[in-house]
Formats: sequence, structure tokens, C-alpha cells
Amino acid sequence: MEKHCSLVLDEMTIGPGEEYIPQRDKFVGKVDMGGIIDRNDSTKLATKMLGYILVGLNTFYKIPVAFFLVNQLTAKEQEALTVQVIKDVEGCGCGFKIERLVTDNLAVNTNMFKRMNGGTLHHVIRHPVQQYNEEEISSIPLVYCPLFLSFDYT
Repeated sequence: MEKHCSLVLDEMTIGPGEEYIPQRDKFVGKVDMGGIIDRNDSTKLATKMLGYILVGLNTFYKIPVAFFLVNQLTAKEQEALTVQVIKDVEGCGCGFKIERLVTDNLAVNTNMFKRMNGGTLHHVIRHPVQQYNEEEISSIPLVYCPLFLSFDYT
């Protein structure tokens, strides 16, 4: 049960700028979405950092799992990043099971939740990365693994 968790995502404003990291022989500070989303404008400086953290439901732990440098992220792009993070966390072989997705109620987050549920905002949706056997689903149409969606309090 300690591996059942929430995935919390939040954007933090950062000062736009580019910096050279000698240990990596690389410049950082431009928009970087880990190759999940490839924008044509690779010269744009990041103004926000989108972070994903696993938080235990029954056991107290917080594990940072992903950070992306973004600028004017759309709900479609954020949905793609979020689904990929869920796939990576649940598929890493560590046994984590994401039961809940938590974010603040900014418009981009609300629109992402709507997109994940076919256009309507609801507190529980079908888990976006679970595999289904269509024959089993057709005989019992309401059987699915849920993903709970919630807004954090301010």
C-alpha cells in the first residue's frame, strides 16, 4: 500500500536566462521538455519550471520525478508531459501506482483535466496509461482503473 501515491504537478516562475554548466559542457535555460514535445522554436528562454513530485497516500514520502523548463505551455502539451511522466513512473519497475493527480486550478491545468476526460471536467477519469482488453470491457462497460483528479488548496 505504501507504493500507492499522488502525482503533484506545479509550475514555478523562474527568471529567464541562459547559463553554461562546465561539468556537462552545456548551456541551460532554454525551453526543454525532455524530447517528449518538440517545439520548432528551440531558442526560446524558459520562464517557468514544471515539476512533478510523487507523494505517498499511506506513507509519508515526497519524491521529485520530473522537471521541465517551459514557456507558455498549452493544455495539450501539459497533458502529453503528464501522461509520459505517469508512464515512466508506473513503468520503471519500482511498483509505484499513481492513484491521484493533483494541481492548482490555473486555466491550463483545468483545461488539461478536461482534455484527459474528453472535454468535461470530472473528479475521476479512466487511468490514461492502463492497458485494456476490449472484450472484457465490452461485457462490463464501467470496469476501469480510475485516476482521481483534484485541485490543491491555496
